[in-house]
Amino acid sequence: MLQQIKHIHDGRREECEGLLNNVTSLEFLKMLLFLLDVHEIMKFLSLQFQQRNLIFTMVLPLVEKSLLDVANLRKGKGKHMLKFSNDFEGTGAYKGVQLNRGRVATRQKRQARLEEFGVCT
Repeated sequence: MLQQIKHIHDGRREECEGLLNNVTSLEFLKMLLFLLDVHEIMKFLSLQFQQRNLIFTMVLPLVEKSLLDVANLRKGKGKHMLKFSNDFEGTGAYKGVQLNRGRVATRQKRQARLEEFGVCT
């Protein structure tokens, strides 16, 4: 969809291209996959806590398991990240979309963008 938006010829073309560059960056994709993996861990923990037959002594082991699972994500061992690693082509494309391997924006560019939207850091 964003690739189609990129072809708009009005004054927003540069903004659309910038957005496309951001969401097709390797950094963005890895963060998105990490968050998907964290979501699965938190979903499991939440469902366990919602069970009517939850015993208080089960809480600590469930939390410890979740913390261990999150720690493993830092090593790239999440389900989504492992699938990405297996599917990622050496050409820099993932599922047919060419990824931008460079850093999306420098600190100064990010700061200028935040100031533009009135966000103070």
